[in-house]
Amino acid sequence: MKITFLGTSDGIPRPSHFCTSTMIDINGCIYLIDTGAPVIDLMLRYGKKPDQLKAIFNTHGHSDHLAGMLQLLDLCTWAYKSTCYDIYLTELEIANAYAACVEAQERVPFPHDRLHFHIFEAGEIYADENIKVTAIATSHCEPRPSYAFLIEAEGKKLVLSGDLSYMLTKNDFPQILCQTPVDFFLCEMAHFGEEQIAPYLEKCLAKQVWFNHYQLRKEADIQALSAPGRFSFPVHMAQDGDTVEL
Repeated sequence: MKITFLGTSDGIPRPSHFCTSTMIDINGCIYLIDTGAPVIDLMLRYGKKPDQLKAIFNTHGHSDHLAGMLQLLDLCTWAYKSTCYDIYLTELEIANAYAACVEAQERVPFPHDRLHFHIFEAGEIYADENIKVTAIATSHCEPRPSYAFLIEAEGKKLVLSGDLSYMLTKNDFPQILCQTPVDFFLCEMAHFGEEQIAPYLEKCLAKQVWFNHYQLRKEADIQALSAPGRFSFPVHMAQDGDTVEL
């Protein structure tokens, strides 16, 4: 299993950092967690074919986690006609808007028979021959829904936080991380700092922790958290294009 960070910035992209998107490659099948970056461009840059895409999982309905999806859907409507994948979104309005936008641009019906929208809630939402995905509710944009994801694949467990509450005041750090060992934890760093996240990391049972979804001013916080010996696991600051193999 190979994890590639397609975008690691928060809501404002930087010259070297697209907005949030993470690509997981398992047995040649591609899964995307959020699509804030120009995902179709980056998939092609990294040698991935559109018909390798199996599913997209969106953590919540903010544009910095969704903006790259429209171009992907549009191209898969008329250019990449062999594509067939599932798209898991948090709100029906987003699915309807994207389908309508593609139809308005291309003047053809949206290919619902190949590009399958699903609106999900907390719990197991997806399973195939490679992975199982469970959605964990968070409080980032209440009353609108938002989620972290637990991904189980090849005997490994991964947790991706999505966006969490401001200063973690809603105590929505995924509790599974304090209850069972996981092989990989990807945590955002846009809505809180070192002081707020450190107490949770002290209880965290991950084997490695990576931070994404951050602005330049948060790099010092991540560097402080990554000091050797501070935690029982290594802490890394993800950069666009970095890869992790599990």
